[in-house]
Amino acid sequence: MIQPRTILCIDDACTFLQVFRTHFEDRGYRVLTASSGKEALELLEAKRVDAVILDYQMPGMTGAAALQVVKRVSPEALVVILSRAASTVPQDARRAATTVLLKDKSMPRLMHSVEGFLEDKLQKN
Repeated sequence: MIQPRTILCIDDACTFLQVFRTHFEDRGYRVLTASSGKEALELLEAKRVDAVILDYQMPGMTGAAALQVVKRVSPEALVVILSRAASTVPQDARRAATTVLLKDKSMPRLMHSVEGFLEDKLQKN
């Protein structure tokens, strides 16, 4: 039996985490959620993940710091940075991530964009 792909979603907005979890679990993914960089680090050290969805603007551990942790602990994972404005994500973070998507879309459109991207990339791996 094929193991479901595991996605870690890191976002300080609990509502987004709930919607994300429901959307992707309904599509057969295993979903882990973290509302802080510290919580994400604990999950990354304990679980193998195929992809990380990272809100770049978070309080506490910044998106840049969280991205460094993800790449160090789970270098093979795809990383999708979510940002309200592309200009807030510096070039070095863009290079380290697999892609950057804008959070200004409606929730269903954003979920569809993330899902399409993950399906395409994860099938190739």
